[in-house]
Amino acid sequence: DADAVASALHGLLTAHGVLNGAITSRTALPLVGESAAVAAAKATDMVEAAAGGTLVIRDAGALCADRSGTAARALASALVEVDAATSAAVLVGDKEEWRLLAAAAPGLAALFPPRVVLTDLSAAEVASLCVTHARQRYGLTVAADAGRLAAAAAARLGAAGGVDGGPRNAA
Repeated sequence: DADAVASALHGLLTAHGVLNGAITSRTALPLVGESAAVAAAKATDMVEAAAGGTLVIRDAGALCADRSGTAARALASALVEVDAATSAAVLVGDKEEWRLLAAAAPGLAALFPPRVVLTDLSAAEVASLCVTHARQRYGLTVAADAGRLAAAAAARLGAAGGVDGGPRNAA
């Protein structure tokens, strides 16, 4: 579910020191039916409220109801201003809604890739993040060799094309 995904993403990025803010949840409904200027102002307020943390945008499908695309474009413009180095965003909707949103505001597709790609991290670093997250977020006791085993598994996935951009199911 969206809350679990947002929480896991937020916890992982916080544990790695990328984020220092909270999870902020907003609905897309106030953007629908507004003029471009009003929708842009409301979208900017949403994004600014979550600076440094994770913004969860609920009811993304409502943006599809705005046939003019004004609401979707306003949100895309506001999200372009998000500092990806210190903030994260999760757009909640189903695949059909996503297809309609991407058609209404093509910039959204570029902002929300179908998967997270950590190109500058080694398999060992990704494994370390997972182990740290398991300890900090869930209070789990992790076996001493868990990081080594996870790194080996990540390396095997990378060799098979599943970690560094190869084909796999989009989350």
